[in-house]
Amino acid sequence: IILKIYTTMQREIKFRVWGAETQKMYYLGHGLSLHFNGNKNKIPWGLYDDINEVRLVTGDINAIINEPGKLMQFTGLRDDIKGKEPYEGDIVKYYLDSGIEGDDTQTEYIEAIEWVGCGFELDGVPLTLLEDWPFEIIGNIYETPQFLK
Repeated sequence: IILKIYTTMQREIKFRVWGAETQKMYYLGHGLSLHFNGNKNKIPWGLYDDINEVRLVTGDINAIINEPGKLMQFTGLRDDIKGKEPYEGDIVKYYLDSGIEGDDTQTEYIEAIEWVGCGFELDGVPLTLLEDWPFEIIGNIYETPQFLK
């Protein structure tokens, strides 16, 4: 089951989960689902294998036995080079012009997408202001942190 919610902007809301214990990225669907527990068990969420009926990742930040996973949201944009879907925590590479008329030089930037306040940002700039910039996903902060300088 893939959680799909559409806002007034028609942005698809999807999530993925980093399993801190398994060191694996999980994408919802194909027998994987998120269960939100509220205050029932004091565990805010968990990633479940619906086929084998087991919890793969806990969202409990106070877990003693299991290291909590990280829940990341889809930005609603598309990678211009590979066509991939960027999520919170992805590391992207993009180029910006110098801003000087007649100067064609570009500067390369490598930044991680973060959720700050109520929106996605790249190095403090709201992603909504940057969505027209061509970018490429080159990794994520969990599997390839070495791409961040």
